[in-house]
Amino acid sequence: MVKVKVEIFSGDPPCPGCEALLKIADWIEKKYKGKVDVYRYVGAGGVKKFEAYKLDMVPAIVINEKIRVIGMCPSMETVEAMLREAGL
Repeated sequence: MVKVKVEIFSGDPPCPGCEALLKIADWIEKKYKGKVDVYRYVGAGGVKKFEAYKLDMVPAIVINEKIRVIGMCPSMETVEAMLREAGL
């Protein structure tokens, strides 16, 4: 089974949207344990990846190296739909 790669980008300190997305990342890891690899890039620690994807705003979520959301925290339903599209 191929794992789904989920990358979360947040500011430091995290804005309310970033905080919400980081909580969703925790939820994804619990619900899909063993089926996803979740990476969190917070502040300066994620600058190289942030620039590599040419992102211009946080929060952002990238699934399987495809930019899915920039500048807002999606709803849980939207995240679930994105994960289904990615093969979960």
